[in-house]
Amino acid sequence: MEPWQRKVTEWSRSPSLFVREALGATPEAWQEEVLAAIEGGARRIAIRAGHGVGKTALESWTVLWSLLFRRPCKIPITANSQDQLRDVVWAEIALWWRKMPPFLKDLIELTSERVFIKSDPEGAFAVARTARPEKPEALQGFHSPNLFFLLEEASGIEDIIFETAGGALTGETAFVLMAGNATRGQGYFHRAFH
Repeated sequence: MEPWQRKVTEWSRSPSLFVREALGATPEAWQEEVLAAIEGGARRIAIRAGHGVGKTALESWTVLWSLLFRRPCKIPITANSQDQLRDVVWAEIALWWRKMPPFLKDLIELTSERVFIKSDPEGAFAVARTARPEKPEALQGFHSPNLFFLLEEASGIEDIIFETAGGALTGETAFVLMAGNATRGQGYFHRAFH
């Protein structure tokens, strides 16, 4: 086995190692805890924290790791606004994608609304979907052995969106990660902590 093959095998087993070695990042202790939970098979993770602590960086690391090492993989990513998806989430994914070693970076294509594995664009992708209460069905119909729902700024997402996404999370390996500022005293995100 070539050294790079050994390294890829190690990264596939450890999102933390992937983040440190492939992306060159040093996770904070709380980020390390989340990465360890993902490695351990956690299926539901909720993160509440203030602005600028690295929630979106962690989300981006998880998206890239999942696309590369949990295939096939479909990742609907939602937020409370299109601006949040484009200007925050997609910008952060692009930042970390650019830092990957070329042999990994070349496997992935990044567009304005999709991130996907070039060799399997329909089976291994992340896609932006704005969470709007009047159109919750935008998150329906996603099926994959490795379904991963990512909810950015989850405090601002209405309960109907969580209910819609929850219907697809019945698979054995389905996973949801929601993160945000704890700005509301009610709703699904609030109840995750109380």
